Amino acid sequence: MAKGGRTVNLLLSASMVRIHPLPPKLKSLLINSISFFIYLLNYKFCFNKSNLDILQKKKLALSLAIFTSPYLFYFPSYILYKDY
Repeated sequence: MAKGGRTVNLLLSASMVRIHPLPPKLKSLLINSISFFIYLLNYKFCFNKSNLDILQKKKLALSLAIFTSPYLFYFPSYILYKDY
């Protein structure tokens, strides 16, 4: 029985490996690049066949890029999942 308990403890300790967080500059670069690609894809593909003006397409694509950026990357995951 002690042998089985040891195996379970080893498995549990192996599953609790902490992942080192990204540096803040790298997080900002990642979020900005994702936002840029959201803007670009919305402007070039999503609003391609719409009847909007170019300025309206740019404003709408920019607002979608701002509001749908993954800002949760700035928060450490242990704050978001601390109750689990």
